[in-house]
Amino acid sequence: MHWLNDFDRHIHAAFEEAAQRIRQFPAPLNKEGMEYLTGFDIRLQSGIHNYICYLLPFWLERMSRPHLQPDMHEHVLQTARQIATANIMGMLHYFIQDDLMDASSTAAEDHGAALMQSLRRLLPLSELLYAEYTGILSRIAGHRPEYWLYRRQYTHDWARSVYHEQHPGHFLDNIPLITGRASPLRLSAVVMLLEAGLPARLPGILQQLDLALLLLQMNDDAADWPEDLQLHNYNCLLSLIHHEAHPAVPIAPGAFYILDEQMIRHYIYDKNILRYYASLAHAQRAARPDDPEDSIDLLQFCDDLVQQLDQLADTIEASRNLLLQQGSLFYYVNNPNLL
Repeated sequence: MHWLNDFDRHIHAAFEEAAQRIRQFPAPLNKEGMEYLTGFDIRLQSGIHNYICYLLPFWLERMSRPHLQPDMHEHVLQTARQIATANIMGMLHYFIQDDLMDASSTAAEDHGAALMQSLRRLLPLSELLYAEYTGILSRIAGHRPEYWLYRRQYTHDWARSVYHEQHPGHFLDNIPLITGRASPLRLSAVVMLLEAGLPARLPGILQQLDLALLLLQMNDDAADWPEDLQLHNYNCLLSLIHHEAHPAVPIAPGAFYILDEQMIRHYIYDKNILRYYASLAHAQRAARPDDPEDSIDLLQFCDDLVQQLDQLADTIEASRNLLLQQGSLFYYVNNPNLL
């Protein structure tokens, strides 16, 4: 994966810079911040690896390099590293916000109130992280009037997406809302290309980025549907299953949450809805043809995300075929609880 391995030392430097900034937070938030960062640190084997968040600036730097004067190369590379650090801080802030919103929906359930209280303690940390995130980007591009216009727009897009998260209907009819939660990432692309002197590349790159964000969400939702079903979170796969199960029924907000787990597993294992789901990902990728000015790394990332959905559908299909061949004894001995 050249979109990942080629940037190891730069990513590690960005995480170390983020760690140094967090260590300077007032106690005990500096300790809590370092503990929270550990859960996302790519330098560690465990944890959540949100690759696009800290890799995007380096992908765009590599795309920009042929268009830069030699004396600009180091400056743009250092800018990419600063933006990657900002994105790490922003990522942590928005994950805390997401956790709080998810916890509020289950506060009445067992341990929900305790979880909510624990997460509330992270609110001051979230504010410090957000200040670092916006501060870095503003120091780079704050002298540009268009930066503030983009920042306002993407903040509005994020808020709109979060507020209308439980929107009904087929997920492909709601792409702006689905990708809107990642709108702050768009701002980093804007800053990177403005600083590289390539504003004309913005429309194409932002379209490419939106494709990546949709494909990422589709992959996450294929893995997270049991949790999303329980928490009443919007989920692309659940939306598709509801649409297939009740195509002629008007959909009220939140209606797809009425789906029970037995029906969902029926569509996944018996009907292999994931094959159709993957074909929709292919169609989205095909609708965004390659352009010579595209970021090759971002495109390869998109292709890998489509391939992951193909592989998941293949795994479900192979498991079902093996079950049919081996019979019920195989099922009880080797229960393929894949999803």
